[in-house]
Amino acid sequence: MQKIIAIFFSLFALSLAYAQNSTSLKYVCVDMPFYMQEDEKGDHSGLLVDIFKKTAKEAGYNNIHISLEPAPRMIESIISGKAHVWNGIVLPAIQDHVYIGDAPIAHITLAVFYKGERQEIKSIKDLKGKTVIIIRGFSYGGLLKEIKDPTNQINIMETNSHVSALNMLKFKRGDYLLDYLEPLKTYDYKAIVPNLNYSALNIFESYFMVSKKAPFAKTIMSKLNKAYKDLVKKNELPAFSPLKK
Repeated sequence: MQKIIAIFFSLFALSLAYAQNSTSLKYVCVDMPFYMQEDEKGDHSGLLVDIFKKTAKEAGYNNIHISLEPAPRMIESIISGKAHVWNGIVLPAIQDHVYIGDAPIAHITLAVFYKGERQEIKSIKDLKGKTVIIIRGFSYGGLLKEIKDPTNQINIMETNSHVSALNMLKFKRGDYLLDYLEPLKTYDYKAIVPNLNYSALNIFESYFMVSKKAPFAKTIMSKLNKAYKDLVKKNELPAFSPLKK
């Protein structure tokens, strides 16, 4: 009799764990205003966060946990499975450790900012011999390695925030600032740096990604794919076409 009771409770515990895992998700984001941010109350918002919340709800995930982490820790969390979902640029560091969604959910513009009249930058090669301000922790969609490649002869100035980067450009600590367009717009960048101009360097696609080490990873990916498509069909989320390579 005791064995039967033990088996019963074991099965009950397994079914409870399954039920919890099948309706809960751990989502990780980074500090990227407009797309992802956390306020003083610990609430999370932004275009990509809101897309995740809406899609997760549509997919039947009623228990979601959101954490904002520095980019290096976010990468570690996704690779290890500590976090289940990320929806941003497909970074080289994680692409082999995640299942990637069927369709892009947003486009993210990487731009080069400069004061006054300077040479328009169309590629990393155009920055040769220049001093470029970058934000610590960003991989710039995998371009950081190229930016820091000594053969490109780019002088790097690193800082910790968008505002700090703008002020460095304002006070001529660098020739150019490399940053994402929409996040910088949230800081009223032209008020901080008068006569500020920019040129788009690259446009990245953002996707849902699920850690391969997350419980029920393939199921999560399948549910998010279907839910996102259903929301697009109902015109509750915008559709984004894949960019031409």
